[in-house]
Amino acid sequence: MISFEISKIFIKNLENIKDPRYIIIEDSAENFEKHLKAIEIKKPICFFSSLPLDRWKKPALNKLLTAISKEIAKDGIYIQFAYSLNRHTALIPFFKNIEVKFVLMNVPPAFVYICSNKTN
Repeated sequence: MISFEISKIFIKNLENIKDPRYIIIEDSAENFEKHLKAIEIKKPICFFSSLPLDRWKKPALNKLLTAISKEIAKDGIYIQFAYSLNRHTALIPFFKNIEVKFVLMNVPPAFVYICSNKTN
């Protein structure tokens, strides 16, 4: 598992996770492609994101979603955690299948988008 984080304080907390399979990269998720190449990871099967997509400007968000949809394995999934449905339509051009789950037990309640390009 790889985490991208820009907050030095949060990185210190993540470093408490003692698992040799876990990699912390101090950089923006926008730059994930170069890091995947550097550590020789090809076509991840899952991207999980809690990035606040509502705060991203459309060009940057489109660039990120283009990269994710291009880099993910053919049968892979992209999971996005969000607190609103404001950016739901932004996902449509990049993924054939988008399922939205409402997580009432989360505080505050949240949405989870499960996206893929799987063909049935």
